[in-house]
Amino acid sequence: MINNKIFRHDILLDNTEICNLQQDSDALLKGIVQGHRIVFIGRRNTGKTSLVKARIIPQFQNMNPKALVVFIDLMGVKTLNQISARFQSAFEHSISRLNPTTAFLKKLALSIRNLRPTMGIDALTGQPEFSLGVDSQHSSIPFAAIISEIGKYHIEHSALLVIDEFQDVHYVEEAEALFRNAFQQLPADLPVVAMGSKKSILAKIFAVPKAPLASWGRQYEISKISSEDYTPYFNERLNPVGCTVKELLMGALIQEMDGIPEAINLIGDWWQRHYAGGGELTSQDIFPAIAGVVEERHSLFLEHMKFYTEKEETFLRALARSQPVKSPLGSLFLSKLKMSPGGAGPLIKRLEADAIIYRQPEGFVIGDPILAHWLRRN
Repeated sequence: MINNKIFRHDILLDNTEICNLQQDSDALLKGIVQGHRIVFIGRRNTGKTSLVKARIIPQFQNMNPKALVVFIDLMGVKTLNQISARFQSAFEHSISRLNPTTAFLKKLALSIRNLRPTMGIDALTGQPEFSLGVDSQHSSIPFAAIISEIGKYHIEHSALLVIDEFQDVHYVEEAEALFRNAFQQLPADLPVVAMGSKKSILAKIFAVPKAPLASWGRQYEISKISSEDYTPYFNERLNPVGCTVKELLMGALIQEMDGIPEAINLIGDWWQRHYAGGGELTSQDIFPAIAGVVEERHSLFLEHMKFYTEKEETFLRALARSQPVKSPLGSLFLSKLKMSPGGAGPLIKRLEADAIIYRQPEGFVIGDPILAHWLRRN
């Protein structure tokens, strides 16, 4: 019998592949329906984007069939023009789904200068295709103008604006102030969700009193999935190949993978491919699976480490061996590295800002638990 249930990783999950997170889903959807501004936080690979795109947005669209839902990913933006281009592309895609009327297109052309909005059919897909038709003298429309149009649409129908990896605007001059002004002009009940994985940078945007977006939105952090929820999820995928797990083993795996769903699914995938007919798995099966995944990703991690300086690599290897480290600037830890607090301080800030390391309540850890195991082994 073919097992259609597999462990997905390295891609966005569809709704059926998300393990629980129902409480997060319910809370976010409730906030969106009530028109709240939300800051949705979580470490990389914890399922934020999959949850929003595969579950929450479809539920919102089912409740509001005429709603304009605009989803923008701002990962890696470095200029205002790049932000505007991302907004323009996302806006065009979202309008295409609604198949707008001629009256709407005329109204849009009057609202934003230098536009020639058109609606056609994509020759490759056969699907409706909307274009803003920016004239040749203008590279893109300012993102604030597009946010304004989303607000106007919301007044007559309904709208939802979701911005992923929002923390990257922190490094774009004037971006935060422009976003603040644009958000202030929106209808009070238009829901906006700003998502991000770099907690330290998000804090600079939303928590520093003098920051343009200080105290904006209601902050919500994604939950960790429990062993109680993960056990049936794993068994549904492992049973057809002759393996089972018990909740105690799931708890040990979750702890070893620091609760990161992507890393947990990688271990499940390895078991599914290598342990056919293995019966009930035990704690002794965890580390061979981790070693197998680490070996499969060895070349990837070798390339990954080329982007770090020698001192950064030394720090990461030491952190991987000792994590969690409560005081990475303490003399005990730095003595192992032969670094001074003055040299290690900026290094730690850079690695944390890039979400390579995370500050947890129990101390600093490597963001990717599989990478942490690779650093300890190599």
